[in-house]
Amino acid sequence: SKTILQINSKNDANKILNVQNIYDVQEGIVATIEPVKSKLFLRRVIAKLPLQVSYFTEGTFRYIQHYPSIAYNAAFKVISPDIYGKKIYIKFFNKNNGVLSYTSADGKARDFRFTSDEWVTLPFAELKIHVNNYAEIENQQNTVKESSLFFIINTVDQLTSDFYSRVNIKLLSEAAKTMEISFQHSNANITSDLLDTMAAEVIIFDLEKKGESAKKILAFVDTQLTFVYDRLRNSE
Repeated sequence: SKTILQINSKNDANKILNVQNIYDVQEGIVATIEPVKSKLFLRRVIAKLPLQVSYFTEGTFRYIQHYPSIAYNAAFKVISPDIYGKKIYIKFFNKNNGVLSYTSADGKARDFRFTSDEWVTLPFAELKIHVNNYAEIENQQNTVKESSLFFIINTVDQLTSDFYSRVNIKLLSEAAKTMEISFQHSNANITSDLLDTMAAEVIIFDLEKKGESAKKILAFVDTQLTFVYDRLRNSE
């Protein structure tokens, strides 16, 4: 999927005061596109999205990621960074009880019973499971294989590295000040939310850039005024 964005990066204040050469202010959409292509900017976008925990159903041939609607959610308190990126399987016995399981580093399966809305301690994190829609949980557990539900706790840096190669930003027209942002993901809602958030952050970034330019101009004006006042005093 893709979105097309028009950015008016022109800074008329520079031209009015004729100070653009002093600070080498780069104008035009090209000046906005280059920073936006960076991993740092993508990290800023991902941090705005509710992607700290990814929820999946494991089918016979593929995984299905549930977003943004989820049948349950997992709150967590990190004990060890080993929690990040680990598949934690979850099976519900009923609305209030179930078991969490994962494979440890030595290859052994580890199980931990949980009660909904109560903290349970694992070696690398404390977890609390809250049920949003038990009917949907039953549906998911009954239609696919045993131990089919799992979740993964992510870091923003992990997601940034994963998503970076899937994002493409290119200039469409320098004259029309338009850029195209495209992104591919197996979940259409994640694709849509990332593109919408990225478009909004590009506009915010452009405004921030103009604000920094305005601060430099004001600093320049203050310096010139001080210089003029000093000359006037010295000439008296």
